Amino acid sequence: MGFIYSQADEVIVVLTAQARPVLEQITNKLELLRPHLNILEQEDWVTRAWTYQETVNAKRLRITCHDAPVGTIIDVFEFISSLGQALNNMNSKDRTSYPRLNSFEDVMLDCATAGYLERSALQVMSIMDERTQTFPDDHFYAMIGAISTEPARPVNLLSPCEAFMSLCERKGDYSFIFSSNPRDPRPGRRWRPQGGPDLPAILRFPSTGSGLRGRVEQDYLVLENVVVMKPSSSSPDARASIAQWLATFEWEGCDPNLSLEELASRTLQDFGFSGSPVCLETDFGLFFPQVQLPLLAQADILVAVGIQWRLGSPALARYQESLNNETVFYVPGVFLGKSAEAAGASATVILV
Repeated sequence: MGFIYSQADEVIVVLTAQARPVLEQITNKLELLRPHLNILEQEDWVTRAWTYQETVNAKRLRITCHDAPVGTIIDVFEFISSLGQALNNMNSKDRTSYPRLNSFEDVMLDCATAGYLERSALQVMSIMDERTQTFPDDHFYAMIGAISTEPARPVNLLSPCEAFMSLCERKGDYSFIFSSNPRDPRPGRRWRPQGGPDLPAILRFPSTGSGLRGRVEQDYLVLENVVVMKPSSSSPDARASIAQWLATFEWEGCDPNLSLEELASRTLQDFGFSGSPVCLETDFGLFFPQVQLPLLAQADILVAVGIQWRLGSPALARYQESLNNETVFYVPGVFLGKSAEAAGASATVILV
């Protein structure tokens, strides 16, 4: 479907008849008000899986509605601008009344940059986590269409999840490894998520960057542009950066006695992180793993340079359970702190 949308000169989205006042408001250059947002919150189009790939792949996307008068059709960028302004004018408490529109905001951002920036597999995964579909497999077919405009290949022998991960591997973007799914137990593949009915991102938060470059060589993975960090006490500078970022969120009834680590864990949970609240400290920040590492684990943290969140990056803990166990395991997680680039020179690493 991504190929079809990319070949069309124009894609027209038809909303329900209830959306007519919204389109007329935008056509007349008027601000969207709460009643208009209430209407859009009920529109299935803003949360459908297929919406994402048609939005980011179409050369031109315009929006109309059933029973619209002649000429009531608007460009998607007008729609994005009006809706974005209306949401930004709200405080955080009022915005919680519009969960579907809030998740659609990430789609709007991706649409605005689609012609200029290559999106990573992780970005697609995080956006699709909030979208709905009639059939479970549509989730992956929509993700495939969002990262590729090539004609579809036969995938009869692969599950939809495996088809998506295989496409990412062919493109050389291994950011899909930052899924919260358990790891593949097979030797040489322990860095790879297990396929399943879903492939949730480690964090439902917009990211920037083109992905995590890598390639498979025989029985190991070579990852490029990674910063390797060792566990140590976090620096005052790193902790101050994290505290400043956390202060931008409004938490009602928050215990003022929470430690920095506890407040960071709570914030990540609100963005879909389902991992351990027990973090590893590094000189440059805090790493929250999806699964708590064994007590005696000998670990280092591999932080992706080519993908960034507002204050951090996806990362991977590489560890051995003890000095006597040479088997290497991998756990995805969230690194919060100073940017990976500021932490030092990036390196090429091998994952066995």
